[in-house]
Amino acid sequence: ALTGIGAPEWAVTTGDINVRSAPGIDARVLGIARNGSRLPYQGESKEVDGRLWYLVEYHGVNGWISSKFSHIEK
Repeated sequence: ALTGIGAPEWAVTTGDINVRSAPGIDARVLGIARNGSRLPYQGESKEVDGRLWYLVEYHGVNGWISSKFSHIEK
């Protein structure tokens, strides 16, 4: 996602969700992204715990959010 070409991409939350230190529901929680948050999208993981995880920027640090409660927008 970090090609520098075209419009930036955003991970948009569809609920209040945990931002985690790594992909997976057992990873440490860094904070909570509120419903409707637009976080800069930086990539995604392979499936962990049955879903993709999106790498996002959250308050200046990298964090991971579940695709179950978010989607990608241009």
